[in-house]
Amino acid sequence: MSIKGCSSEEFEAITGADKKFYNYQIEAVKHLIENNIAVSIAITVSFCKKSSLSRLIEQLIRIDENIIDRIELEVVKLYPDVTKRLCKANLFPWIAIDLKNNAILKGDDIEQKCRENSNRNLIKK
Repeated sequence: MSIKGCSSEEFEAITGADKKFYNYQIEAVKHLIENNIAVSIAITVSFCKKSSLSRLIEQLIRIDENIIDRIELEVVKLYPDVTKRLCKANLFPWIAIDLKNNAILKGDDIEQKCRENSNRNLIKK
């Protein structure tokens, strides 16, 4: 199961959905565990603050103290469509994987990449 964002505010920024829906993800994990359904959790940390990631992991451990072994921390991969959506939304992860160049990018690098692409598109028109 993939958890989008480590807080309701991050969830809203990433998904565009109202932040009131953030807890549905946590409730889903809780229901799966309560019903003895195996679940692994992927958390895309690229948009998470350290403090909100810490709170989320603590919250998940309160649901099931053994869940820590089933949590995978992921970094966003910049596929072309993903990059376009992030640029359009002015949403810049603090870390990402640039698949085209096989490189790690930081938030400022991604923002610069968006500006360059935007300028190229303006020149083409």
